[in-house]
Amino acid sequence: MLKNYILVALRNLWRHRGYTLINIFGLTIGLASTIFILLYVINEMTYDRFHEKSDRIYRVWISGSMPATEMRHAVTSPPMAEALLNDYPVVEQSVRLRKAGGWIVKQGDRIFHETDDEFIFADSTFFDVFSFELLKGDPGTCLTEPRSIVLTEEYARKYFGDEDPIGQTLKIEQDTNLSVITGVMEDFPQNSHFHCKMLGSLTTIGNSRSTNWLNHNYYTYVVLKEGADPVEFESNLREMLIKYVGPMLEQFLGVDVQQF
Repeated sequence: MLKNYILVALRNLWRHRGYTLINIFGLTIGLASTIFILLYVINEMTYDRFHEKSDRIYRVWISGSMPATEMRHAVTSPPMAEALLNDYPVVEQSVRLRKAGGWIVKQGDRIFHETDDEFIFADSTFFDVFSFELLKGDPGTCLTEPRSIVLTEEYARKYFGDEDPIGQTLKIEQDTNLSVITGVMEDFPQNSHFHCKMLGSLTTIGNSRSTNWLNHNYYTYVVLKEGADPVEFESNLREMLIKYVGPMLEQFLGVDVQQF
């Protein structure tokens, strides 16, 4: 009986093979689209979730307005990270990242042009906040000293091949002091919201120690303590604006902080 049903079905499919091909093609497209959409959604939902503290990491951003100017951006002033750590007990850790344009990097006789998508600078607390695996080096000290550089696995091979890169040097631009490789980290996962190939110590940049609250060049991230309310924390940030930014707004721009 079952065999007869199958034979009849096959004969009908063959008799109406034009419609059969259209239906099979449509089913194939539908299944393929469903799979691609599912993979896309899974990828989007897992962005940055590989960080151990992902549910407590927040990026600070600026929102406000001044006469004829609307401010909404993700970069902050140099002293904000330290002030957040000192003034708000709910902040467990902070870190700053900075893109500082393209760089000419020399290794021996070879010259490379690295963009700000490949070479960024970070505080020494980078590996305390983010869970990128450091394969070689000490996560607590590899970005402490000026002119320290952590390479991804890809760039360790690019610059030094099969040699151990730790302790090797690179010349950055016209700096007469060589930069030292202090660590090798895993390549950035695709589902990370930021990427780079070379991670330089932020202490290399003199401006990183600036106390100017009106100069915004740094991406600032904080880790809140377990159980902290991020909404309440955000609502309290205006106190920082009044305390630190207010006096500078009045001094340099003649603007009352209440207008911001």
